[in-house]
Amino acid sequence: MQQAVLRSSLASSDHWVPSHGDWVNYYTGRMPTAGSLVRMKHHVHMNLLHKSFFVAATSEELGLLARPIGPDGQPMGAKEVPGAFFSHGGTLGKLIDAAHPWASPTYNAEHNTWPVGVVSADALGAASLEAVEERLLSTIRGLPGGDRRIICSLSRGLLEVDEYPGYLWDRAGRSDCREWTFRRGDHFTSVSLLRYHGGKVGPWSPHMTPPRLPSHNQWNIYFESSSEVASHYFLYSALIHDPTQRLRRHALRELLLMMNWRIVPANGDTPLSTHVMASTLRLRRLAPLTLVSIAIALATLLCCAYKRAKRTKSD
Repeated sequence: MQQAVLRSSLASSDHWVPSHGDWVNYYTGRMPTAGSLVRMKHHVHMNLLHKSFFVAATSEELGLLARPIGPDGQPMGAKEVPGAFFSHGGTLGKLIDAAHPWASPTYNAEHNTWPVGVVSADALGAASLEAVEERLLSTIRGLPGGDRRIICSLSRGLLEVDEYPGYLWDRAGRSDCREWTFRRGDHFTSVSLLRYHGGKVGPWSPHMTPPRLPSHNQWNIYFESSSEVASHYFLYSALIHDPTQRLRRHALRELLLMMNWRIVPANGDTPLSTHVMASTLRLRRLAPLTLVSIAIALATLLCCAYKRAKRTKSD
């Protein structure tokens, strides 16, 4: 059995959700390999979750066109923290955007808790989360395959415990999934409807609820590979296929996907191509500075060899 982690964010990172109002976090991507779903486990902060859906469709097919808005009033990526390493105002963003003809202005890193990766129900043309859900389900039913496009759904799970009365704690919500066989390159979209439950946030803040709260929107997929010759384990971020990331998404693909993709060939008649792919990924998992150092060393060796050959020829 293989495992894939599909995230709206970077590993060990959150997206920030206002503690008042109705909000939607969605991201879309493509499956990097083929297989059949065995089990799906969702990771989210239940104090913010209303419902979540994992759908075999693109965000455009679902009519999800509104983008998150940054502190400068401009559309942002699905998970773009202003000033973070990968964003417009971060180190990677500055390096790539500086040479890009459509360079964006630098964001203020002080806004790194801006409501990130979420759009309001109003921005999606709905008065409430219930209206967003109704429209979403209606759109899905109009697609080829209808409701079968909904691979998994999840509802909020909260519990009050005797040790801390007056507070609600995260518990596993109701999760329903159906059989799903996917091909490499198949589209998926995660849609989470978010609304703070309205009670006390916790004993660490009994009298005040922060204006913004952190959350995740992560799907852990356990699947059987369509190829029986190798096992695949990878982490996939929504940033990889986010068009707002432009050139950065190619660097992000290496940093987030390829550096976290393990292929374990099976014993026996594993084709040579599988071993080659596994070896290539082992090389690509090296730290970027290591790869740069190797490239510089190879270039230096080639340069020295060329100069030596040129001298020998002139002698």
